[in-house]
Amino acid sequence: MGVVNLSAEEARSIILARHGLTQGARYADPASAMRALIAVQTQYPASLAPALAARAEKATARSIDRALTKEKIFLKGWSLRQTLHTALAEDHMLVLGAMSARLAAGHEKWMGSRGIGREKLDELHAQIMEALTERPLGRKELHERVPFYKGVFMVGWGLDAMGLSVEGKLILSRQAAAKTEFARLDQWAPHVERCPLSEEEALKELIRRYFASYGPATLSDFRYWTGHGASRTSAAFNSVREELTEVTVEGKKGEHYIYGAYEKSARPAVRLLPKFDPLMMGRRDKSLFLPDNLRERVFRKAGQVEAVVLAEGQVRATWRTVRRGKTLEFVIEPFGRMKKSWLAALPREALRAAKSLGFGEVTVTTT
Repeated sequence: MGVVNLSAEEARSIILARHGLTQGARYADPASAMRALIAVQTQYPASLAPALAARAEKATARSIDRALTKEKIFLKGWSLRQTLHTALAEDHMLVLGAMSARLAAGHEKWMGSRGIGREKLDELHAQIMEALTERPLGRKELHERVPFYKGVFMVGWGLDAMGLSVEGKLILSRQAAAKTEFARLDQWAPHVERCPLSEEEALKELIRRYFASYGPATLSDFRYWTGHGASRTSAAFNSVREELTEVTVEGKKGEHYIYGAYEKSARPAVRLLPKFDPLMMGRRDKSLFLPDNLRERVFRKAGQVEAVVLAEGQVRATWRTVRRGKTLEFVIEPFGRMKKSWLAALPREALRAAKSLGFGEVTVTTT
């Protein structure tokens, strides 16, 4: 099969359909949407539920909490880009299977820059695992058991737990602004098995999955999404290149690829996407969805990525919420004129997002 030529609109429609963001294309349940996304960045914990609600039916606060704490089919831990992500258990282990060695080396280097060598790091990890033997612990409780971490700078970014997480030994059993808890994976979810693939084969499978969910995309986009370096990804990518369909995208440079069958005719829908949404974080080049002249209004200083309103395949506004008793107010800040049809869809989409966060009533205000 030769190179396929796509317009920018066709490329957008393919990606949006695979993300469940076109009309009539929502996934049947949160787990199906999560599989399509592979992982959702949850450094900001409130991102998870709205990201799934935008793409799936039955995405309520109760169903998502059940997947995390009862069924334990979702796992939270450090993975892509060395940040916190939530994924299906098997996909979390796939990402670690492909990237654990590099992620662990990155954490060791980070600790080494703070004067903590390999021997000391192993000792601290052993103490953490011992402390978590009886039950999950909050960070304060954990630091009572492992006092080394008390008051350490940047400990809230994972200085204490990231290393064990990327080794597949620890997860976040609870993540909230008030209290985050850590658990040993072997005790929290003993049904979860390590990825059976070799590191090389796991990386190849991750490449296939990425281009099936985020394509048309470039190898540079994949590296951005994973935070993985060029040397290892190039060899793995070249091994699976023949399985991918090469495409050109109107107005875009570089070789773009798709994995698997795709549709080009799906109509974009109005959606509310949360902070650090996979559509924004899944590629280096955002311009299919976010014009370059508006990028700074979404990608803020200090690494902040705003929640956005998606309409007709483009980012049209940012949004934030204000809690007013039992009601969640959605404050919309448009980039320009908002069509009546977009405005009419906002209360419905806001209610979906609110229900995923445990609220039953909403108001929508446009500034």
